[in-house]
Amino acid sequence: MHLKGCENVNRREHGPPTFLNHRNSPIVNTGINKGSMEVNMWAISVTLFVIIAGSIDELHTLQQAVGYLPGLTIPLQPIGFPGVYSQRGVETVSLVPFIFGDPAIITSNIDVAKQFLAGSTKSSFGKPEPRKLAPIAFWGISLFVSDGDAWKRHRRVVGPSFSNKLYELVWSEVVRTYSEMVVAEGFEDKKVVEIPAVQSLTTKLAFLIIGRCGFGFPFSWAEPIRATGSKMAFPQAIRVYMRHLLLLYLPSCVRSIPLSVFSEFNASVTEIRSFMEHKIREKQKEVKSNRGQQLGNDIFSVLVQANDAEADPKLKLDDSEVISNVFTMLFAGHETTAHTMAATIACLAKDQIYQQEVFEQIQCIVGNAREPTFEDYSKLDKVQASFYESLRLFPTGYLSIREAHHDTLLHIPDTNGEGRITTIHVAKGTQVLVDNIGINYNPRYFEDPQEFKPSRWHGITNESESYYAFGFGKGHFHFDEIFTPNCGMSIGPRACIGRKFAMSEAVCLLTMLLRDWKIEPLLQDNETVDAWYGKLFSDAHSLVTLAIANVSIRLVRRAP
Repeated sequence: MHLKGCENVNRREHGPPTFLNHRNSPIVNTGINKGSMEVNMWAISVTLFVIIAGSIDELHTLQQAVGYLPGLTIPLQPIGFPGVYSQRGVETVSLVPFIFGDPAIITSNIDVAKQFLAGSTKSSFGKPEPRKLAPIAFWGISLFVSDGDAWKRHRRVVGPSFSNKLYELVWSEVVRTYSEMVVAEGFEDKKVVEIPAVQSLTTKLAFLIIGRCGFGFPFSWAEPIRATGSKMAFPQAIRVYMRHLLLLYLPSCVRSIPLSVFSEFNASVTEIRSFMEHKIREKQKEVKSNRGQQLGNDIFSVLVQANDAEADPKLKLDDSEVISNVFTMLFAGHETTAHTMAATIACLAKDQIYQQEVFEQIQCIVGNAREPTFEDYSKLDKVQASFYESLRLFPTGYLSIREAHHDTLLHIPDTNGEGRITTIHVAKGTQVLVDNIGINYNPRYFEDPQEFKPSRWHGITNESESYYAFGFGKGHFHFDEIFTPNCGMSIGPRACIGRKFAMSEAVCLLTMLLRDWKIEPLLQDNETVDAWYGKLFSDAHSLVTLAIANVSIRLVRRAP
């Protein structure tokens, strides 16, 4: 059963193969007699029948796995088309691949999403097997890919790293790094600065912050670092790795083929692993020689100390697990934050009225006589609101992936207000996907979902779980009543552990930037602001995270 309009529209009638009717066809002069030819055609027909029957049976099995839920028959799964099906007026559909991949259910309905995401450790749905999360699980088991008791073990060691001392460190480092950037990029004496792609700055800043505050690495704006004897700088290795992430889905023997793309990728992996192992050994020695002393407030130092202090050997993380957690936070911590900061800058450049409101709040709270401090964070609610509304419009974590751990039932409410609920059987191993884009643009949850309206976030307590993980379109609700994932940070015990790290970083940078500069779109000849803004959507791309197109802006220095 399929959605109307989802079937193949390119169907056509085929006549017999042309070579059977062509006089000059080689088959005419082969000397094969009519009887032999009939036998061959009979054999071909039987073979085709067996193949088709097997395909139909396989398709039936896949449809059975998703409870015969109406949906899309597609060539491959997973695929990256969130939001497409919701344009047809449905919110929960099946994805049944006929060439490759596992069947899945994808939803933009919050009541269905709650069944996937908000369960306890006894929930029927959990993280997929690590092998299905190749780009992250490649480094080993981490907090991100683990589930059940393994997740509890990782959370026990990693959790203490995230505290207010860390967020204070993040804030002070952003202030310092912003000043470094202004000097190194030559902004100091300029009244106007044109930036073709603001991501070049947000990505570098986010990488430096996660490196300094996450792991105590001695990164600076002007000087890249590398492992001893390495030919590739560590930041370059990270960029190469992320550019070629899809290669991880290939067998290792294929990646060993002596092609330049594989060689470059393998070199980046070697550099990352060498650098991480070197830093872990250094930190472990430091911990052993300074037992009982706090080595630092960065994530890495606290993590290694907490792991070293763990009394139960079964709960300790081995070096590969430490590396995996470090890399996951390094990757997620700078990639997602950088994209969202760029999106926020773009949205404020378009909405000059709200940008002025934010500037006035910054002037009122911080002024020009001092630098902003972490104590200002909770008061800068309009800066926070602009960041969260940008996350809603451009959710970097556009899909939340879970998997049925055993045969179970899924309850799907209708959307026409009649209150009916359809219950379907979901087979063990079926993937379930929460489409954060579809939810964020669902007019049932957000009025005028295409519009940038930071006021949606006014009045929501910035320390609440709902504020960090979910947006609310038509009022304010407790988590138990309604929730809307807007950025892939998830909720409950599996909520993104680095959410306040990202918020502290973004709010500080935006405060510094908006205090000093007015942000304007950098338009091409005859380009309108609406056309400039529209490109951010139309040219957005996704791999592991969703990234908008290059944001070209003009910074105009504000009067002191």
